[in-house]
Amino acid sequence: MSSNATFSDDPYQHVLSPLNIEDINQMNRLGLAVNHEQQTGMNYGRSKSGNGSIQLYRRLNPRGRNITVRIEGSMGDNQNRNVSNSCLG
Repeated sequence: MSSNATFSDDPYQHVLSPLNIEDINQMNRLGLAVNHEQQTGMNYGRSKSGNGSIQLYRRLNPRGRNITVRIEGSMGDNQNRNVSNSCLG
């Protein structure tokens, strides 16, 4: 959670923690809070991936001729979720 606020006077002369919601409400009652904002957010992510390869080798004759076949592949799956909330006052 993050908070920010604007005051018309030094808030530390009136409250201990000016970004605490109770203290912002106190500053509102005193008429010293110009505006304030609180934001919260949550992120969740998941990722799966895999890859592989196959190689086939065949010697064709005794003089050293050969053939090679190689197959490669990969796949993946990603999932992300984000939630945010903002309150302006």
